[in-house]
Amino acid sequence: MTPRLIVMRHATAGQTESGQSDHQRKLTDYGEKETILISEELSKICWVPDIALVSSSTRTRETHSFLMPIPIEVREEIYQASLEILLSIVESLHEEKTTLLLG
Repeated sequence: MTPRLIVMRHATAGQTESGQSDHQRKLTDYGEKETILISEELSKICWVPDIALVSSSTRTRETHSFLMPIPIEVREEIYQASLEILLSIVESLHEEKTTLLLG
């Protein structure tokens, strides 16, 4: 099996509501629909992740929930991560798996 890394940004999220932190922003209806389309396209090209490494933010966890069923590992350090942190995560990946990095 060829190892694959799929790097994905969360789908379209709404504005921060009163009293809400950036970490708590939710997807819009459009964001939900676009995530379903992305999931379908990944399936068509047989890029089905073995695991999803997902930021702890609400919008990224919601994005994951609208994708095909993929085991999830929520990683606090992905939220607002520096390039160095993301590279260290990528370097630790299993070489024979398809991994989705969702931030």
